[in-house]
Amino acid sequence: MEIKKGIAVSPGISIARSLVIDAEDYRIPRREIKPAQRMTEIQRARNAFKNAIGELTQLEAAQDETEGGKIKDIFAVHLRFLHDRSLRKRITDLVQSDLVTAEYAVSATLREIASHFTKEKDAYMRERAADIYDMERRLLKHLLGGKREDVEHLTEEVAVVVRELSPTQTAGFNKKFVKGIASDAGGRTSHAAIVARSLGIPAVVALEDLTESVRGGDTVIIDGNRG
Repeated sequence: MEIKKGIAVSPGISIARSLVIDAEDYRIPRREIKPAQRMTEIQRARNAFKNAIGELTQLEAAQDETEGGKIKDIFAVHLRFLHDRSLRKRITDLVQSDLVTAEYAVSATLREIASHFTKEKDAYMRERAADIYDMERRLLKHLLGGKREDVEHLTEEVAVVVRELSPTQTAGFNKKFVKGIASDAGGRTSHAAIVARSLGIPAVVALEDLTESVRGGDTVIIDGNRG
């Protein structure tokens, strides 16, 4: 039996078969467009924002004020970010000036913003980069037509093993079936950790290369009390 030490972020102990979720990490190449295509790409970006805001609004509304109060707050932060007109202007300006696709403009802009957070000395501020990457993936999903990984249709109890959880992904977990969470990355003040605590799901993060050593179906024990 292999034992790995991480950071306990949500109390409790779970024993279940693992469900290893592949990370969604888009790599968007720089592709140039013709000047006549600029408005088409700008409209694609606007539609992606509209659809992402619609999704988050539904997720926010689905949380109750007791158990999901903190989760609602996280979604509210994401919504304020996506409603920011200056963010949208940065993206459309990039399309206009550099003649690039909407997905490249979205990815380049949000990754630049995230990079500023990763350089912060304060741990809480550094972990906000995960929120920016979460929003990037949501927007790119709409632009590229992909489907975000979810565990909404589970029929048996599992322990989710993932490289890094996004807060909105965690909020979509059905705690009837998701009995524990273990991730390679993350910290105590990450929004995903806050969501796990709000849902009462034992969780351990910062396990480094766990996703490389665990296979789907392996029985894992997650100790959210000691890590």
